Amino acid sequence: MMILRTAAASLFRSSQRAFSTGSDRPIRWGILSAGKIASDYAKAIQVAEGSEALAVAARSETKAESFAKSHNIPQFYGSYEDLLANPDIDVVYVGSVAD
Repeated sequence: MMILRTAAASLFRSSQRAFSTGSDRPIRWGILSAGKIASDYAKAIQVAEGSEALAVAARSETKAESFAKSHNIPQFYGSYEDLLANPDIDVVYVGSVAD
């Protein structure tokens, strides 16, 4: 468990350095998937200065809503396409397992 959290935090720090909004507003993240690894990443976003998790999407809207509530994420979607269409999201984290 600690390894996953450490890996998520390390990955997050790397991506945070790579992106900038060019303003005082935070980097607004979208999270694709509502599983364990995405949960670790959402926790890393919460403690990172200058970032906020804006939305989460999962194949199940019920699962996305539950994930959003547990991580204080204001928006949730039952499809990945809907999250990707949100113009307010700056960066998308893909937390699903590749087939």
